[in-house]
Amino acid sequence: MTSSEDDYDMEFKEGVDENKANELRRLIADNPYNQQAHLELLDLLRSDLAELNAARKVFANIFTLSVDMWLEWISDLTISELDNKQVIECYLNALDQQKSVRICSEFFEYLVMQVEDGNLSRDKALELMRIQLKIFAADFKESHLLYDIYLEFIKENTEECRAEYLKRLETLHMEIDSTFSNYSSFESSAQDNYDQRMKSASRLVNNVKSQCQKREEFEIRIKNGNLQDYLEYLEFEKEESMDRAIRIYERVVEIYFNDPYVWNSYVNYVFDRLKEEQVEKVIYRAVSSSTTCMVNCDLWVSYLYLIEKKKGNLDEIFQRGIYFTSGSPIDLIKLLVTRLTIAKRQLLNLNQLESLYKQLFEYQKSCEAVNVNFDLQVTMAKLYCLEFDEKQKGYAVFDKILKDNNDIKMWLGYATTAITIKDYEKARAVFRNSVKTYKNNIGLLYTAWCNFEELYGSVDSIIKCRQILFTCRERDAGYTDIQQETIVKETKKKRELESDYELPERKKVKKEKKVDISQFKVIDSKNAGSMLFFGNLDGHVTENDIITVFEKYGKIIDFYMMPNPENGQLEAFLEYQDPQSVRDVISEGEFEVGGYTLTPQRCRPAELKWKFKNQEEKDTVYVSNLSSNINKIILRQHFGYFGKIKDIRLQYKGKSAFAYVQFARPEEAKESCKLNETEIEEGRNISVAISNPLKKTFHEADEKVLYVTNLSNSILEQDLENLFSTESARKALQLNGTRLDNRYITVSVADPNIRRKKDLREPATVKPTALVPRAVGRSHQKNVLKAQKVTKETADKDLKPKTQDDFRKMLLGNK
Repeated sequence: MTSSEDDYDMEFKEGVDENKANELRRLIADNPYNQQAHLELLDLLRSDLAELNAARKVFANIFTLSVDMWLEWISDLTISELDNKQVIECYLNALDQQKSVRICSEFFEYLVMQVEDGNLSRDKALELMRIQLKIFAADFKESHLLYDIYLEFIKENTEECRAEYLKRLETLHMEIDSTFSNYSSFESSAQDNYDQRMKSASRLVNNVKSQCQKREEFEIRIKNGNLQDYLEYLEFEKEESMDRAIRIYERVVEIYFNDPYVWNSYVNYVFDRLKEEQVEKVIYRAVSSSTTCMVNCDLWVSYLYLIEKKKGNLDEIFQRGIYFTSGSPIDLIKLLVTRLTIAKRQLLNLNQLESLYKQLFEYQKSCEAVNVNFDLQVTMAKLYCLEFDEKQKGYAVFDKILKDNNDIKMWLGYATTAITIKDYEKARAVFRNSVKTYKNNIGLLYTAWCNFEELYGSVDSIIKCRQILFTCRERDAGYTDIQQETIVKETKKKRELESDYELPERKKVKKEKKVDISQFKVIDSKNAGSMLFFGNLDGHVTENDIITVFEKYGKIIDFYMMPNPENGQLEAFLEYQDPQSVRDVISEGEFEVGGYTLTPQRCRPAELKWKFKNQEEKDTVYVSNLSSNINKIILRQHFGYFGKIKDIRLQYKGKSAFAYVQFARPEEAKESCKLNETEIEEGRNISVAISNPLKKTFHEADEKVLYVTNLSNSILEQDLENLFSTESARKALQLNGTRLDNRYITVSVADPNIRRKKDLREPATVKPTALVPRAVGRSHQKNVLKAQKVTKETADKDLKPKTQDDFRKMLLGNK
């Protein structure tokens, strides 16, 4: 070691407060996740490089280091370490945690320096550089910093460098003009078809620059560091490129690394887009970036869902999540419910699930505010009833909850669960007990019970229900009268005092304001008038929670949840069969769902006018051969696999049904045609094809089937059967134009394409004469002549008009 290095080492070892350092180490040993103690220890050990690096390693195993902390650590290593392997390893660890261009550009410069000093092979340096370039190539703003170093490093290899330049000129990046200028200098030094190569490169640049303009505008806006500007930039780039969107997310989390909202948005975006290992790295960085993110329940819920997806060990992640969220009762219960829900999906047997439930319940009991909500118990009660056919155990859980918490939500959930498993007597008993014990605002219970009896009850049960409700209303009215008696007396006294004075004129009642359509959620669906929108949902609000609350207002025919593509927040859409149900819900205002307050929002279509298609709908498929039991939820489950569904139109026709499923993109609709001739309902193979409203099937006419019109009321069905049973169809055509009861009957081959006054054939060019039966109109007279020429025999025969007696003789077989 040289004297300068000795002096540097001595400088680091001076001034360490060992007592303070030991106290901080003790705090960290007691609680390894005490981030503040870690940071204070790192600051204290700055004068002892060896101890500082050891403390840094401990910190990096638990938390995510900031970019500045990594660069400071690397700087210390480059000064003190002779072996470049440790420095390179530290660089790679830093880039694994922080996808930062600042770190990567310093890494490239370090590699170039090591190659020039002979400490690293050129091939190894190129290998390390190319790995990082694949990650950072999509960075619109700063990727040029890396490529400038890389292209300068490989410029001696002319062909390789030229290929990289041309590839770069085809890539969107902010400094494309600078790249083009550098390429010009490179080609001028190469002296090989300079003009031709530059013309070709110029065309590439012109194509790319047109796409750069919009992004350059966003880059100018985000210079102020406004999060909303970043989110709008993300919204734009998500539609264009996943790689560029991820690079913007990395830039955002580098600035807002303490913001759980930003990390949740990032996690939701990549959850189903990247490989599981890559998603896990993002979530790990999120929950270890700061104490604020570490205690965020939604991030831990996402972590659990990912481990479930990987079929990994949930216990370690669950225990860490419990540790960090235990300070918030609501968040703790969210995590407990998530763990129980995942366990149910893992197909555990009842004993295993009950054992887990007891453990989770102990966690809940340890929480200070145990009665924050009963989501865990309700979830277990529903599992007993719906999944394991142990309804008595489920009912016992509900009874215990209601003993401690006489809440309308619990009563309705209890009754709904009983109805779901078709235990109608139990549901009736629950309703009866609820209206007798719950005395505050029970109008919803009244309505729910009446609706239940109308659907599943008998006449006697409906009468009995209404008698009980009448008694309860009298009871409630008595309570109300007692409470209002004092108010009535005070009002009378006030009126007596005011009687000596002239009362002011009454003000006119203001008219109700018109509905503000700006408060509606605009969606691309023709059924928007029957739909509700729920925004910013908590990750633990389930489909069953929402349906349980809102199915009381009407029949629900569709429901789906999805993350918002802009900010990652969970959203839901619910569709009723009757639009009146939407108005009933909106009039109620806010709702308590799953322990959270939800405010439903009405929807309206993006286009207020209907547009009827007159050409092939390439983004829509027509689905036929469905049963009358099908619903939109089932269709969405099967067709949603192929892409984003914009709308589903489902029509029932007797015992069958058909549907139109509209996708966001035509290629998704085309891909969904793979479901053609597959079975989504037992015993039925559905038909799936791109929708074409003008496409109809033309059926050939059957010469054995005749169409007879313009008959008088005196002709009976038996008369016609006697006539045509002895005559062939072709011979029977001779009766076309026969006069009967002053009517000319028409006999022709039946056209199967005529239905309900719609004819697929070419329309007639001549209309029938007004006020004259169609049979004697001009167009029909032409058909009569054609029918008379069916055979040579009938063509030469002069058919005289027949009287009614003649026709009856033919029917009776008399000549």
